[in-house]
Amino acid sequence: MHARATRALAVVFVLLLVVPAPAQAVVQGEPNLTVGLSDDTVRPGETATLSVVVANDAELEQASLSNPALNERVTTARAVEVSVDDEGPIDVRTGTHLVGSIPDGGAATLPVAVSVDADARPGTYEVPVEISYSYTSQVSELIGAAQQNTETVTRTLTVRVEAAPVFRVVETDADLRAGESGAVSVTVENVGRTAASDAQFTLRSPDPALSSGEGATRFADGWDPGERRTLEYAVGVAEDVRPAPYTLELAPTYRDGAGRVVTPATLLVGVTPVTDSRFAVVDVSSTVVAEGAGTVDVRLRNDGAEPLREATVRLTTDGGLAVDGGQGSTRFVGEWAPGETRTVSYDVRAGPDSTAGTYTLSAAVTFTGSDGVGETTRTVPVGVEVAAPPTVAVETVESDAVTGGSGTVALTLRNTADRTLPGATVALAAPGTGLTVDGGESGTRFVGEWAPGETQTVTYDLTAAPTTAAGTYTLSATVGYESGTTTVAGRPLQVGVPVNDPVALDVRDLSGDLYVGERGTIRGTVTNDGDRAVRNALVVLGARSPHVSFPEGAVSVGDLDPGESATFAVETDVGAGTTAGDRSFSLTVEYETEGGAARTSDAVSFTRTVGADREPLSVDPVDAAFEPDSSGRLMVNVTNTGAEPREEITLRIAPNAPLSSAAPEAYVERLAPGEATEVSFELTVDEDAVPSSLAVPLNVTSEAAGGTPSTDTYRVPVTVAQQPSGPADFTTLVAAAGIGIAILVAGAYWWFNR
Repeated sequence: MHARATRALAVVFVLLLVVPAPAQAVVQGEPNLTVGLSDDTVRPGETATLSVVVANDAELEQASLSNPALNERVTTARAVEVSVDDEGPIDVRTGTHLVGSIPDGGAATLPVAVSVDADARPGTYEVPVEISYSYTSQVSELIGAAQQNTETVTRTLTVRVEAAPVFRVVETDADLRAGESGAVSVTVENVGRTAASDAQFTLRSPDPALSSGEGATRFADGWDPGERRTLEYAVGVAEDVRPAPYTLELAPTYRDGAGRVVTPATLLVGVTPVTDSRFAVVDVSSTVVAEGAGTVDVRLRNDGAEPLREATVRLTTDGGLAVDGGQGSTRFVGEWAPGETRTVSYDVRAGPDSTAGTYTLSAAVTFTGSDGVGETTRTVPVGVEVAAPPTVAVETVESDAVTGGSGTVALTLRNTADRTLPGATVALAAPGTGLTVDGGESGTRFVGEWAPGETQTVTYDLTAAPTTAAGTYTLSATVGYESGTTTVAGRPLQVGVPVNDPVALDVRDLSGDLYVGERGTIRGTVTNDGDRAVRNALVVLGARSPHVSFPEGAVSVGDLDPGESATFAVETDVGAGTTAGDRSFSLTVEYETEGGAARTSDAVSFTRTVGADREPLSVDPVDAAFEPDSSGRLMVNVTNTGAEPREEITLRIAPNAPLSSAAPEAYVERLAPGEATEVSFELTVDEDAVPSSLAVPLNVTSEAAGGTPSTDTYRVPVTVAQQPSGPADFTTLVAAAGIGIAILVAGAYWWFNR
């Protein structure tokens, strides 16, 4: 693509070249970048900033008379980058400058930091400068086509290294003691090639433990090359200074041959203060552990020649450790005889990022002499050993936690340290995991004395949110223990805790008939389709209708291993006050995991049809034919047509005229399902009854075993009919004749004996 564009552009320019001059309209030019210095002089041993000037003296080869902006376009250097390189004793400390655009006649001044070797030979040095830039070399006024170029050029800066004094510290003698003002002698040599006039040397201390105070400047004039001079300074030393190397700064100035004040590089002076040896550290005992706390006992001896009065010992730290919760703490000692030892104790805590090792603290002893006049402080260093924290290893992790539910996690830990952990605790935290421990972000268990090599098992309640996915989650276990008067928390242990999906329990083969006002049974099969066993499983049914209840509550199906099934049957009562139709049910399985955690399966919803109310007993007449003006027994056959026994069965007829009953009630103690029995009632038919078919109401009250009594009304058909007439049989005739003869005999007897 770029090659075609370049060839096309070249063709355009060739065509423009062959067109007569008035029609060419091609603007041509090129930037010309040069470099220079506003001050080109540096001195040996000096660190200076050079002001480098980059200027553009462009060449406009073919100008545009109608569009001056095109002239500026072909003479402007764009995206200018300037890099100054090292040369000889001149070391460049500044990187590449990104300048931007420099138009024709424009310039940019760039600060460039350099340092000159102290032993640099005077003379001139050509320092290379590399300049990269882009520009437009030609533009067509007719069609706007332009040719872009990128250029990298190297220019040189002439830097002059001027002969000058150069100072070096060749010897230092210091007598510095804690809490006193001491002397520091510094021997300085002029190793340069010229003499220094009006030289001044000022001593400064960047550390507040040492102070040079006012009047810390020394003057020296006419300092020839190779000459050495010793400068004396008074330096104050703080009471709590450490017996360690400190650095002082010696800043020189002088006047050059032109009378200008020159400030060479600062000289460094090393000194080491010493502490008073009046007190000796006999012994230091420490129970401090990294990132923990402990007790430090410091045993000091008075090596002085006289007794001390009102003595105190203040132990201080400069970081890493805390003494009694701060930077320092004081203990009162009182009278202290020569050669006598005293022990002072402090609670010391190591910081959260501390490591095992020796930490240097300061013990400042403040006292008055035997005459009780004046107060003196002497400081001695105290080395405190900080031990590595005890280690505890995770042996096993057992968890039965499931997504969207609760469970337990048991950690078995081993004390791998070489010492007993007193008052040990184990805290388990699950921040940012979607899990809760003991209902919150963390939970703690008390272990007590934990011997080396001993294992401890701690158990926590673990709950996973419904949105938590199955997997292994990283929790943090922290072992704490008592150290001195404080509790130390060890480094957290990363513990991988598995969270599983709930055990898959499948409910199938649901069946059972239900009727209004009856107790029925819902049956089914529970299958463990998961990979873990469940224990003490219970099937629990629920119904939305208030008229449906389950007298047994829950039905046990026992333990179910993976792949194992169990059948269940749940008695279900349907109240008499409801109507027939479909009813919604829910079924859950409550169980325990192998770890003993309680679980409940997801609810299974299903529908069963409740049939219309059916009478639990059938009543059929056995002998129900009567004549007018007669009495007899109404025989009825009663059958239990239900699926369960009926008890306390009371039957009572309620006849209406022309029927009546002197014994309208019968009783049956119990009828098993399918069992039948006959009962009878006295029934009288009035003399004026006409032959007809009548219905006698029969109220039957009964109850299921252990249930509520129910009353049903039946109508028993009764027939009232006249006995049909016909030819008399022989026996009837004989009886009638006998009766007639008897009447005649009785009449005759009466007649003859009157």
